[in-house]
Amino acid sequence: IYNASMDIMETRVAVGSLQRELLYNYRRGEYLVGRVWETGSTILIEDYTSWEHRRHLPALNQIFSIVGLPLYISGTVLGVLSIGFTYPGRGFDPEQIRYLELFCQEAVQIVELKLLLDAQERELSLFRRSVYTRFVAPCNDQVDPGECNVSSQYKTTVEKPNWLNVKARQIFRMCSGDQQG
Repeated sequence: IYNASMDIMETRVAVGSLQRELLYNYRRGEYLVGRVWETGSTILIEDYTSWEHRRHLPALNQIFSIVGLPLYISGTVLGVLSIGFTYPGRGFDPEQIRYLELFCQEAVQIVELKLLLDAQERELSLFRRSVYTRFVAPCNDQVDPGECNVSSQYKTTVEKPNWLNVKARQIFRMCSGDQQG
């Protein structure tokens, strides 16, 4: 995920046998993550051990095939998803790459939706505060403004749309080779 204050991509999540080695902060153009960030394109490395731009750590010699995919938010690469295989002979076919790119697009839509919901919640909070300040506080100076719930009619419930879960499960099934997705 992009850290604007340091101008780096920070690894926030790493899973698998190489989890510790993958926790690294990347500069633009550096290794796979930095190159995906710099180009804004999906990059597939079919033989990572012989790739000239790889990160030279002995533990990473276990990676054979790896793909890096950009995560675009508002037209800017703000993250990179990379997935690799640690056993020979296993790689990514074009259909799997396409499904991973679709997954990245769906993931970004979820992030954008969350950002929108957060902005709406901040706006609603400001509205509640202004209603309290304007109408409730003058009538009751005994009430602590931090504990104000103007009315339950101003509260909103935001539920995560079910289609997000369904779509994510479908994409995961397709990527894993389960044809029932």
